[in-house]
Amino acid sequence: MLKLRCRLQPLPKLKSLGQRVRIPYSHVRPLPIEGHEMSIQEKVRWKNWADQLRKEMMTSLTPEVTKSVQIITQETATTKAESTLRSVRFWKACQAGKSPNDTLVMAGFLIEFEPDGSKVVSDVTLRLNQTWMSIMQRVIDRKPTTA
Repeated sequence: MLKLRCRLQPLPKLKSLGQRVRIPYSHVRPLPIEGHEMSIQEKVRWKNWADQLRKEMMTSLTPEVTKSVQIITQETATTKAESTLRSVRFWKACQAGKSPNDTLVMAGFLIEFEPDGSKVVSDVTLRLNQTWMSIMQRVIDRKPTTA
């Protein structure tokens, strides 16, 4: 369940107590999930990284890449602790596309990871979702064959 709270902007005046009011989305924001807060700047870093990665994958016609958590930490320039990025909980939330960790799923990735015996994630596989795979397939089909 998504909890919402009002920003400091004024809300519409009510004529009666039972009156329904539509509150614009700009007047509310999700409450952060404890331990998983993500600032707007952080989300932008992840989005830019995911978009760039997808572009590189599409350009090189590579449907999946596996990256270490250490490399992801460096490439995203995230402010999250590396221990957070090594947690199964973080990657499960990303995999499920749960806000605030929905950036990778929204960018078109399927996420796979295998924690080690101590439930620490060291490598993450990012695979293009069905939409991007079909686009890649159309590009491959259009390429002239060199015989």
